[in-house]
Parts: sequence; structure tokens; C-alpha cells
Amino acid sequence: MLSDRYVKIIYKIIEHYGEEHQKRKVIEELQELIEEIKKDLAGNYNETDMTLEYSDALVVLIQLAIIKGLSAEKIKAGIEYKLERQKIRMNNEKNKDLNCMSD
Repeated sequence: MLSDRYVKIIYKIIEHYGEEHQKRKVIEELQELIEEIKKDLAGNYNETDMTLEYSDALVVLIQLAIIKGLSAEKIKAGIEYKLERQKIRMNNEKNKDLNCMSD
């Protein structure tokens, strides 16, 4: 997803700030993203602000994944598992709704 240039910058950021700081930073960035999502829900969507907040959150999440030694393959597998599980849940909800209609 990121070029080697940007991966190197991520490693420099981790080295410079350290794990504890970046754990606190991810909380801050996720809170800022939540605030942008709340603005969107209230009808005040700003594409630039939303893009930047998503970017901030993703950069710090990538840093924490690296710090914790979570491989891209493991994260990909986790995402696939979660998506398949949600697909099953949605199918079950759809079938439940259909069953109620036949009563």
C-alpha cells in the first residue's frame, strides 16, 4: 500500500516517539476522526477534513501494528475473517426477516 519511502518514514516516527507516545497518539487521532464522523452525521460533511482525519488515524494504526509485530498477512486474514463473519450475520438477519413475513 505504501512505498518503501513512506514505510521508512513510519519507522523513523516510531523510533523517534516510541510505543507509549504512539499509543496515546492513536487514541487522540481516533477521537478526532470520531468528531469528523459526528459532524458528518449532523450534516456538516467536509471531504478535506474527513480525508485528513482518516489519514492521521490510519498512519498511527499502521505504526502500532508494526510496533506490535502484526504482519500485513495477519491483518489481511483478520479483515477477511471479519468480513466473512459480517456477511453471515447479514444473511442470517435477512433470513430472519423473511421468516417473520411468512408467519
